[in-house]
Amino acid sequence: MSNLYDGIPLYHGTDNVISSMESANKSVPDYLYVTPNPQYRYIQSSTHAYQASIAIESPYFTDNQSLIESLRSNPERRELLRHLGYDSMVYNDRRNPLKGASGWGDDAAQIVLLTPSKSVLTWSDVSEQRNELKAPSIEPTPRSAIIGPVFHATTSHFAQFAHEASTDIGFHFGSRKAANQRLEKIYGTPEIRIEENTASHNDVLAARLESGELSGEPHYPVLQLLLKKLSNPKPDLEVTLSKMSIDELADISQEYINKPDNANYQNRIENARKEGTYRLQLDGETIANGLTKKMAKALKETVKAGMFKTAYITLHRPLEIDDHGVWPAEDMLKASVPSPQQRDAFYALDNDEERYAFARQALINKGYDGLVYKNAVEDAGSTSYVAFSRDQIRVEPPRLPALDTPEPAPESRPRNAI
Repeated sequence: MSNLYDGIPLYHGTDNVISSMESANKSVPDYLYVTPNPQYRYIQSSTHAYQASIAIESPYFTDNQSLIESLRSNPERRELLRHLGYDSMVYNDRRNPLKGASGWGDDAAQIVLLTPSKSVLTWSDVSEQRNELKAPSIEPTPRSAIIGPVFHATTSHFAQFAHEASTDIGFHFGSRKAANQRLEKIYGTPEIRIEENTASHNDVLAARLESGELSGEPHYPVLQLLLKKLSNPKPDLEVTLSKMSIDELADISQEYINKPDNANYQNRIENARKEGTYRLQLDGETIANGLTKKMAKALKETVKAGMFKTAYITLHRPLEIDDHGVWPAEDMLKASVPSPQQRDAFYALDNDEERYAFARQALINKGYDGLVYKNAVEDAGSTSYVAFSRDQIRVEPPRLPALDTPEPAPESRPRNAI
């Protein structure tokens, strides 16, 4: 889990009584606004105040206060963010997660949880104590430790870097030119496609029978049974069954009732329910399914833009090192000046993932949190960096396309949002 708000209490104000997160999910079904400042005006003016601890895995960072506040009235934008893999939108300062992105005065951080049921760990009513509650304080990250913007290019889609760079020493970032050259040299151009979901006539019938939409005809129970059991039912199966007598249908039912279900039946049902919707595919792999055409186009635009990642990384004490090209784990261990016992333990490991983890930890144990080097390959002479942990990386996400629904009148805005 990301440690962005570990141990930091966050607050939510509402006019609804929320006895638990289960009831919170009923009153705020798919999103929740929270902030680290209990003196925020909307919390003080709401009927009830609640304190939560949260775990954020994949935040979408924004410096735009209007954008985060617009999420309450834009369900399509919230849906888009979820399809992209984000579990939250976070408006905060790069140096201090408690402050708003402007960094000025009492501008507090704002967080919109897009999947509250997964993000909220604890929940308690603090309505009576809210006047005495104070915002926590933390030491801001020194400006000199924040490096960026730096760039990373890839053809895969992800909202957040993996927890560990399992087959590398860490996460590499460099100049814009270096990232572009690496993309062209190694990855090529990815294929992003929008495809319409289609289903066979029988699969559509099976889905309608499962939902109870089709009922009342004597052949329907047998039709449903056969569609569940047969691997390749004939296209005219329904017509054939509709012409049979009750006794014939009973005989067929008796013959097939104890046969195993087809292994693909549930998948066929699921696909049939998405008939007429769209899916987004990246190099043949489905990223999102069951989309409207409008949402699929917006996702395609955003995924393509997000493959060239702009980031700010935090490095307090990087080790200055030469460019190693492919960065073998053995070279990284040598950079830590290991003891004979460490070398023996390293070479006893079974695979590259374990060796990289060992070398990375050896460098961390020496007090280093990353690497800095002059790039000798892409954009030769430019400075590149390696961050050891994903928690050192703040990805500046791609601009969201316009999917806004009309902004509601002030009197119709929900009171459970900032």
